[in-house]
Amino acid sequence: MSKTISIILPFYIVGNEFEAAIESIVAQSFPDWELLLISNNGNNKGLALATKWAEKDHRIRLIEEPEQGIAFALNTGLKYCEAPFIARRGVGQAIRAHFNALGFKEGKDFIMGA
Repeated sequence: MSKTISIILPFYIVGNEFEAAIESIVAQSFPDWELLLISNNGNNKGLALATKWAEKDHRIRLIEEPEQGIAFALNTGLKYCEAPFIARRGVGQAIRAHFNALGFKEGKDFIMGA
């Protein structure tokens, strides 16, 4: 399946909100995405969750960036994106279920939302 959107989700020290953010992406009604979980010296809980999800869903990849800082993590994510559209999510940002589908269905060039 081709990917339409690459979603970059960097993480460092995570709590329960990390898995909720991943689950909200997996629940999307729009299926043509990839999720890049960028470990920026992530804690053990974050690495365990990222590994679990990467093994569970082929659209999810765990990538490690040892250089500390959000800019390094995002730039690493950009290097690995395979889709023509890119989104960035934060650990505490869940996405409503039809966010991606609505934007691409309407032919938007730029999609922004809370």
